[in-house]
Amino acid sequence: SEAQAYTEAPNTVNSFLRQRFRWAYGTLQCLWKHRDAIGHFGFLGKLALPIQWLHQVLLPPLSPFVDVLLIYGIFTGQLKTVALFALLNLLADGFAAAVAIAMGAGNAKLLPWLPLQRIGYHPFMWYVVVKAIIVAFAGTPVGWNKFARAGTAQMGGDGAGQPAPDPLPAQGIVVPG
Repeated sequence: SEAQAYTEAPNTVNSFLRQRFRWAYGTLQCLWKHRDAIGHFGFLGKLALPIQWLHQVLLPPLSPFVDVLLIYGIFTGQLKTVALFALLNLLADGFAAAVAIAMGAGNAKLLPWLPLQRIGYHPFMWYVVVKAIIVAFAGTPVGWNKFARAGTAQMGGDGAGQPAPDPLPAQGIVVPG
């Protein structure tokens, strides 16, 4: 396929968190909409949807407890066990990332950044996913929360540096609960 897409990444932490919240909330909406498919319809209902429920709804609230247990283990003389757990976790992440890169023709030069992702990105994702879960259970209407475009995206991907078209103004769309 020759299809290409261009995007502009958030350039502030607040914009980043709003974008990731929007994605997490949208994932929850999709999971809820298709909840009756669990256990049916082959691969989708028997494996894909349950895995998404596990990783998007059930495990994120437990993440801080695991972090606390790891810190507790370090301070109670279990450093070797904690280090082994962290290494195995990182190796599993690395294997999954390498497979994803190989399947999608991604950039293997990004793999060394994986430990930083685990330490730096993970807490942000925990925050937005748990916030999305709380907002969804509360039934609070959620706006689109688009971030303001800065016009920094480049077209071409080959270094040609064509400027991105003028951005559309953000619309205050409310997603029904």
